[in-house]
Amino acid sequence: MEASGKTKYYNTADNIMVRFWVRWLREGCQVPWTQAAGQYLDINVRYTRIPVTSFSSFFTSLRPEDRKKILYLLQSSPSEEFRLCIYTMTKEEQEEVVRENPLSFLYLHLKWPLQNLFLQTAEKIINYIDARSFCVLLHHIVDLYDRGDFDYRELFRELRNMVPDHLKESARKDRDLRMKIDSCVDEIKRKGNADDNNEPINSKRKSGSDMNRKNKSIRKNRRS
Repeated sequence: MEASGKTKYYNTADNIMVRFWVRWLREGCQVPWTQAAGQYLDINVRYTRIPVTSFSSFFTSLRPEDRKKILYLLQSSPSEEFRLCIYTMTKEEQEEVVRENPLSFLYLHLKWPLQNLFLQTAEKIINYIDARSFCVLLHHIVDLYDRGDFDYRELFRELRNMVPDHLKESARKDRDLRMKIDSCVDEIKRKGNADDNNEPINSKRKSGSDMNRKNKSIRKNRRS
């Protein structure tokens, strides 16, 4: 394969950490990078709206006070970056993230491979979720219905059933959500009726199988 003479363009101007490393190198690495990172973060946390990327690679190396500066910025970072940092946080840091923005924490558990942990995670932090946030969360789950990697309809139903009554009422006040809730209830009833209708058939099949085994046993005893 011949070289084309062209280089692929990567837009790194908006990457906070790229700017940090360039600045630290230009200043001659006069202070340890962990100290420089703390000073740099102190400035950018106040003024940037750029999603945080590439922090997970050295998040654990930062001092506690510097880690605290970027906790809320991580909530707008790519989900994989957020997840990697969450796993290395202390319990106190995780609780702070949940208090500040519980939806970001729950959205993380709506993506593979964490969906199976969503309900138990939601149960633990449900007290941090207000009525408006709960409706936003349900709408988000509805938007995932067409994805084939998980049964989000069942997740919607189970989440709605496990929350306190005041959150259930807030969801029913939302017209679109009320339709989804009613649809879930109707589906449960249909499944229940189908199971009830199949029960006599299954009982007959079981009874027939038992009778066949009994007849075989009688014939066997007669031969012997």
